[in-house]
Amino acid sequence: MTSASPRLPIATRACFVPACFAIATLDLQKPGLSSILLPLFCVSATVVLLACVLEQGWWFTRLIDRAWLRGLGRISYGLYLWHLPIYVAVGWKLGLPLALLAALLSYRFVERPFLRLRHGRREAPQPRPALASS
Repeated sequence: MTSASPRLPIATRACFVPACFAIATLDLQKPGLSSILLPLFCVSATVVLLACVLEQGWWFTRLIDRAWLRGLGRISYGLYLWHLPIYVAVGWKLGLPLALLAALLSYRFVERPFLRLRHGRREAPQPRPALASS
């Protein structure tokens, strides 16, 4: 821990309990309960993630800093797009690996080429020639 934010891990530990409670009991079919637990989870998760960014040596930061999680984060948009149609078509058990495969393929053959185009067009601005004064 750094001395700049000694209370941050304490606040974060305090947010673990409501976040875990919200996850365990969140039932989106009951609007009254979810209107309380969903914001509680969002605020708690934000505090926990902020602590992970600010406290690199924290045990939870080391726990979630894994290569496979970063890879899942890279394909998460494709996974978001593909999971529901595949689940509806083939079911959950076969749909999960197929959705992961579809997300990997769409990342490799769709997203990465567009990301390369976007970053490739960012060239350093060319210096303008100075106007000669008369």
